[in-house]
Amino acid sequence: MTWIYKGKEINITQNLPKDSRNAYGFIYKISYIGDTKEGITKGKFYIGKKALSFSKKKRLTIKEKKEPENKRKRFKIDVRESDWRDYQGSSLNLQKDIAIYGEENFTKIILFFCEDKINLTYKEMELQFQYDVLRTDSWNISIGGKFFKGKIK
Repeated sequence: MTWIYKGKEINITQNLPKDSRNAYGFIYKISYIGDTKEGITKGKFYIGKKALSFSKKKRLTIKEKKEPENKRKRFKIDVRESDWRDYQGSSLNLQKDIAIYGEENFTKIILFFCEDKINLTYKEMELQFQYDVLRTDSWNISIGGKFFKGKIK
């Protein structure tokens, strides 16, 4: 199951559209496209966000401290690509359904790319409200950790 953005498959960072190469992450929609079966209906979906990379502050090794450019530094920032290529959402129920019904019955669509963490979180919440994920047949059980399915009337 690969990511789709504007009708094209995206599977490596170099394939990202030119306007999104500096993106921090993206908002996505995973949908069930198979036949309606007991326990799952066609069109059930999940709206989420995924960062393309993550950074971690690491202490410099003794050898690294001896290098001239690191003379006064104690830490470095280690940036690594996230697992976005194989990512299947953070919902355990969604992951379970993908395992039961097969990846071929699901689509992963990138809706938007965002340049920073704040806008990524904001856009995710905005779309979750637009799609009304707490009142519809979706795998989302909460929005922003503040609003939960079953509590909204």
